[in-house]
Amino acid sequence: TSEFARDVIAVSGTQAAITVDTAADTLDGDTTSLSTLLANKGADGFVSLREAITAANNTANGSQADLIAFGIAGTGVHTITPTTALPAITSPVRLDATTDTSYATNLNRPAIVLDGNGLLAHGLSLQGGASGSTIRGLVIRHFAYDGLNIPAGSNDHLIAGNYIGRLTPTGTGAGTLEKNGGYGIYVGGARNVIGGLTAGDRNVLSGNGKNGL
Repeated sequence: TSEFARDVIAVSGTQAAITVDTAADTLDGDTTSLSTLLANKGADGFVSLREAITAANNTANGSQADLIAFGIAGTGVHTITPTTALPAITSPVRLDATTDTSYATNLNRPAIVLDGNGLLAHGLSLQGGASGSTIRGLVIRHFAYDGLNIPAGSNDHLIAGNYIGRLTPTGTGAGTLEKNGGYGIYVGGARNVIGGLTAGDRNVLSGNGKNGL
C-alpha cells in the first residue's frame, strides 16, 4: 500500500553518514563499512554512489538508517551513469540527493540524475533488509527494468521528491528513449509512503514502460 505523509525522519547524532562527492561510477575505496570508506576513499580520493551503497550495506547499524548525502562540486546538474547494476540496498538508508547544492540552484528540483543508459537493471532496489529507508531528490531514468524496485517484504519506506521516467531535472520530457522499461516505482511491500503533502515531496512519474507505480 502507499500513503501520503510528510517526511518526519529525524537524523540521529550517532547516525552513520557519508557524502557522495563524485558522479563517477568508481569502486576503489575500502567499502568494508562507512567508517573504513571515509578513511580510505581509494586512488581517486572521492566517494561514489556505488561505494556509498556498498559500504552502507556492510555497516552494522541495526534498524537505524545510514545517511547517504551528496556534495558533488559545482552547482549544475550531475549525472551518474552506472556501468553495471548498482548494488541492491540491503540495509536501511536515507539516500537524500536534496543535500547537494545543485538542488537549490535547480529551484528545489532534483539535480542528481541516475541514468542507466539502457542498463539491464533496476535503477535502485530496496530489499527486505533495507526496510525503513528514504529515497529523495533523484532523477531516475533509462533503466531496462524498474526505476525503483521495492519487492514484497520490503516495507515502511519513504519515497519523496523524485522524477522517475523520461524526465529532465526541470521536469520536462527527455525523449522516449529515456524511459524506464518497467514500472517507475514497483511497490510490492507494505506501509510505504509514496509522495507527500508538499510540492517538494511529490514524485513525478512519466513515460515508464508499465502503467501505475
